[in-house]
Amino acid sequence: MAVTNTHPKGFVLGLYKAVHNFNAGHTFKVALMKTSYAFNASTHSTLAAAIAGSKEIAATGGYARKTIGSVAVALDSSGSTLVTGGNVTWTASTSAMVATGAAIIYNDTAASDPVVACIDFGASYTTPAGATFQINFTSGLFKGTPI
Repeated sequence: MAVTNTHPKGFVLGLYKAVHNFNAGHTFKVALMKTSYAFNASTHSTLAAAIAGSKEIAATGGYARKTIGSVAVALDSSGSTLVTGGNVTWTASTSAMVATGAAIIYNDTAASDPVVACIDFGASYTTPAGATFQINFTSGLFKGTPI
């Protein structure tokens, strides 16, 4: 299956209202979700709504929410807006991390931690003890294509 990136319905409104500042000043974080997680763009607009009902993987085996470093915005050669960031890596400790199938990116600076996007990995990933799991954001968190 392909990896998909979906924004909640209020995301674009949040851009127009200056809720999200990808160029400087805001902290964006990643939460890993269980393999059974199903993102709902209509109702999962905040981190609390997205993880309600124990949908986030357990904080065991080396898992904790991570900050995306070096977030920046630029135009690419096609005129599309590209938001990039540093890679985020988890290392499983002495036990495996719980299997994950998706990640929630949220704005930790803005009130009520609004969700920016859900990345559905299209598969289940379990990280064995001593191994690493990485999400590569250097190619882009997401891209806005001109109409």
